[in-house]
Amino acid sequence: MAIDIDELFRRGDRPLIEFLQFCVYTRRVEPLFAFLVGEYRQNPTAPRAEALYDLFVATKAPARLAATDLLPPENLRIDMGMRRLRAHPGSGTAGPFLPSRDLFDFIVDELHRDSEQGPLAEAARSFDPGRTGLENLPEETVPDDHRGFVEGLWRPVIRRRLTAAGFWRIATIGG
Repeated sequence: MAIDIDELFRRGDRPLIEFLQFCVYTRRVEPLFAFLVGEYRQNPTAPRAEALYDLFVATKAPARLAATDLLPPENLRIDMGMRRLRAHPGSGTAGPFLPSRDLFDFIVDELHRDSEQGPLAEAARSFDPGRTGLENLPEETVPDDHRGFVEGLWRPVIRRRLTAAGFWRIATIGG
């Protein structure tokens, strides 16, 4: 039986942490992005918007989402919002300009729209909330083909940048 990802994100308890661990270990970046967008909506700042864009949306993003039809260069909607944001130096700190709270919502909405076959639904079906992130993996170990992502990108690049941008809840995810 699939978990309810939205409910899991709302509750924010131990199963959420284990689910996020599972997503990092299996390189499922769409659920991670959806969670982070929820965090962003609660406190939209320029550093958070830039981190989400640079890490998940940009053409050469290290954790680029698979939904390429929603992302640049195929879809320029997010680029327009980022251009406005980056045109206001100091935005989100002492400056009066704050990024739009719903800047990334259309991407998350589309990820949810494909409710049966999409990456969020697939992750929800693959995770047992009664087990830890590692226990949900085959042989309870990070697969070799994902170890490079965890050790070479997630920990030193992605997690570090997200934490520096103010996504504190992600600081311990991915060991």
